[in-house]
Amino acid sequence: MKYNINITENEDLMGKNAARAILNEIIKLNKRKKEIVVLFASAPSQHATWKWLKMFWKKLGLRLQKEIANKIVAFHMDEYLGLNKKSKQLFGNVLKKNLFAPLGFNKKNIFYFDSDVKNLKKNIKKIEDKYKKYSKFDIVLGGIGKLPHVAFNDPPEAKFNEKKIVKIVNLPEESRIQQVIDKEFEKLEDVPKTAITFSLKPIFDARKIFIMIPRKFKAESVRKMLDEKISEKIPASGLRMKNVVRKVSFFIDKDAASLSKVARKYF
Repeated sequence: MKYNINITENEDLMGKNAARAILNEIIKLNKRKKEIVVLFASAPSQHATWKWLKMFWKKLGLRLQKEIANKIVAFHMDEYLGLNKKSKQLFGNVLKKNLFAPLGFNKKNIFYFDSDVKNLKKNIKKIEDKYKKYSKFDIVLGGIGKLPHVAFNDPPEAKFNEKKIVKIVNLPEESRIQQVIDKEFEKLEDVPKTAITFSLKPIFDARKIFIMIPRKFKAESVRKMLDEKISEKIPASGLRMKNVVRKVSFFIDKDAASLSKVARKYF
């Protein structure tokens, strides 16, 4: 099977190539859509892409910047539960500070998960109702975890045809350890044990999916995702399903691709 895989020498170049492809897709959609619905992951794997998105954005000109920014309908992919709303680790806060605000997205068109467990049912209904209004994402920007997961869909809870749009999940220790490796938290005990996430189905149903994967510690995850049998035990392998893979563009640096026989064909 042929994949759309872009391998780069380093993480920065990965981000540059991904950002260029993403912005080209957004510009294309801007010509024919009144709203562009985008799901954003938040993790260090996305930072190089954000850097270049902001740099390319500046070159668009104020008129086009404003036009696109007002069309973007932004959702964020997953969130920890139980953290203080002002916590710097909350993905919504990270996205707001480092991407949504710099690009000038309309605040009315950004839909955040709420980390407050007291408001869970209300927040889930709000997010699901908003998603149903648009029926599917035009674009998903994401990565994969060490297990490897997509969003916080880890085995054994990850299901390719999950009926729920949004769900509450228990975070396996390995996923929590990744947050320490990523320097999001100082120690494992600080990482929440539960989270809220979009399930795999709405992610896989998106019209276009961009997956950015840098760094050596993700190499085994990339190998599992690309080389092993498609299985819910390897949630990210679902990106290779026939009805999904044609919509996926993988951007991987050489360190992350180093253990995958499939990825090495694209060096």
